[in-house]
Amino acid sequence: MSEFIIAQSEARNNLIMQVRDVIETAETESRGLDQADTNKITAMEADIAKLDESIGFAKRSEERKVEASAAAKGFIPSVSSERSQLRFCATLQRLAERTPSSAAHLSALTTLFQRASTMRYTQSRVYLARF
Repeated sequence: MSEFIIAQSEARNNLIMQVRDVIETAETESRGLDQADTNKITAMEADIAKLDESIGFAKRSEERKVEASAAAKGFIPSVSSERSQLRFCATLQRLAERTPSSAAHLSALTTLFQRASTMRYTQSRVYLARF
């Protein structure tokens, strides 16, 4: 459990104890709850509801993080796409060898394609590493 959830749970439990203290004080004094007591309890119950909501948000966020992490662990870059990229680069290189006049242009295209493929792969790994 995250530190946020723990802190919010402790604050919630503290408020619950304060509500109990107000009720026990009224019982000890053999009286009912007066207007000040009910106002105090109402405010504390509203705070408890807010804390419950924030705890729920945080727990759902942690669950999503675990799900995304599990999904990312199964991610394996497609071998077939890597092969097709290598074939494409090899084809460009062969064309560059056959047509010397466009060799510089084709070589530059090959380099750009390889860099773009590397960047996409790196960006996907960085994106998945966040989970």
